[in-house]
Amino acid sequence: MKNLSGIVLGAIVGAGLGVLFAPDKGEVTRKKIKEEALSAKEGIDIAVSELSNDINEAVKDLKEDTSKSYSSKKENFDKEFENIISKVSYKTEDIIDSLEMKLKRLKEQNKKFQKNVS
Repeated sequence: MKNLSGIVLGAIVGAGLGVLFAPDKGEVTRKKIKEEALSAKEGIDIAVSELSNDINEAVKDLKEDTSKSYSSKKENFDKEFENIISKVSYKTEDIIDSLEMKLKRLKEQNKKFQKNVS
């Protein structure tokens, strides 16, 4: 589910880039951009919510384990925090890779379109 939000977010941003490179009238493009922005906001909200839930789970787990010493709790928190940061990093890399692939495809489509127009 965590990877799904990254994929959804990547797809939304990719679709937004597609709208920007699409040969439509300005009014149509602005409408599409607005729709894509709202969709992207929803995707970001989902990703932030999942990240918040992960952090809350880590904090909850730490609070429930009162028998461990402070240093042990800190060590567990650091590991959980590092794990969450790592997941976010992987999501970011996946999104960037996806966007780069979509941008490449859009550029190729644009070249074909430009050749057909010429």
